[in-house]
Amino acid sequence: CVESTLRDAYFHEYWPVMIEDATMPAGAPEIQQATVYNVATFFGWVSTADEVVQALKAPTLPSLASGGGKTV
Repeated sequence: CVESTLRDAYFHEYWPVMIEDATMPAGAPEIQQATVYNVATFFGWVSTADEVVQALKAPTLPSLASGGGKTV
């Protein structure tokens, strides 16, 4: 399901992010590994929940340019 949703997003001109540690394989671990490979190689990014949270906490360029540099 996750891979199908990511493919659909990609074909609608989005660049999706798969949060690898927030997905659960519906079978052998090799199936999830294949999905991670397909997403990372062909139609999106693969990241962890911690990496996404840290990226969202990072200051944005406009706030740095204005001298604010605050994170929310």
